[in-house]
This record gives sequence, structure tokens and C-alpha cells, in this order.
Amino acid sequence: MTATLDAMKAAQTYTIDKMHSEVTFQVRHLLTKVRGRFTEFAGTLLFDQEHPEQSSVSLTIDASSIDTSTPDRDTHLRSDDFFAAVAMMI
Repeated sequence: MTATLDAMKAAQTYTIDKMHSEVTFQVRHLLTKVRGRFTEFAGTLLFDQEHPEQSSVSLTIDASSIDTSTPDRDTHLRSDDFFAAVAMMI
């Protein structure tokens, strides 16, 4: 039990700060590049400096928050053809 507690003390957990982070992408479509982002995401990093191989990352992206600055494209990307994501209206 002591070894487990010592390991937990050595590991630090960091949370992704949405104010200073972004999830972006770029894909080639025919002759152009399409750029976009996801506005809703969350994640954590568990970093163990003494045993880096035991570190881990968790990232969750809400696919319905896709934004390519082209509403028709975003609707298509949310469809069953791609992400099968339903946009949440609040």
C-alpha cells in the first residue's frame, strides 16, 4: 500500500486549460486544404516524472462542436457520412 501511495505522490495531474488550448485539424480535399477546429473538448495528463512509462493522457472531443467556418460543410461532417454527431443546442 505504501508503494502505491508513493507512486501517487510522484505523479501529477494536469487539466487542459481551454482558454489556452485548441484542437485543430487540416485535411487535403482535392486541391485545397480544409482547416477546422473543435470548440468543445476536455482532457487530463497524468505525469509521473519518476516512471514516465506509467504516465497517461485522456482527451475527449465533442465531434458535434466541429467548426470549419462553413456551416453546410459542418452539417455534413456531423452527419452519418462522417462523425454521426448530433449538434447540441442550448
